[in-house]
Amino acid sequence: MRPTLTKKIAGSVLVTLVWIFTGLFLSCAADKQELPPAPEVVLKDLAGKQVGLKDFRSKVVMVNFFATWCGPCRMEIPQLINFHGKYKDKGFEVIGISLDPNPAAVLEPFAKNMKIPYPLLLGNQDTALTFGGFRGIPTTFLITRDGKIFKKYTGVQPDSILEKDIVGLL
Repeated sequence: MRPTLTKKIAGSVLVTLVWIFTGLFLSCAADKQELPPAPEVVLKDLAGKQVGLKDFRSKVVMVNFFATWCGPCRMEIPQLINFHGKYKDKGFEVIGISLDPNPAAVLEPFAKNMKIPYPLLLGNQDTALTFGGFRGIPTTFLITRDGKIFKKYTGVQPDSILEKDIVGLL
């Protein structure tokens, strides 16, 4: 082989390796992006007890904003009940935050009828704004064990997407 051809091949290999490692580095750096902290909300539950999101620190928490009159919200409740039952012993919790206009009047019968086993809290528009606001419900936030917002989901999501993210954080 001629020396110039060998140098060209070596140069091409070097450029390719630099390109590959730069891509891997940037990919890893993007994965390590700093997650925003979840807001420190404190709301009343159905019994009138003050419950704070920080009370669930050390657990993976799915915060679900919903309303009793919302069809898609009602559709996803069995999914949330399933995840709650399946992963609660592994450090997972679901928290429902009602955005009903008068949640104290409608939430308790709704929870009994739907057989909701996870905590339900009384929220409002200010609560939604604390989470950065959103356009519709259901809107769900998945929060890491150290209180960071991992992901925001708008609308009903397939089981496979939610479960993959939940298991990934457990």
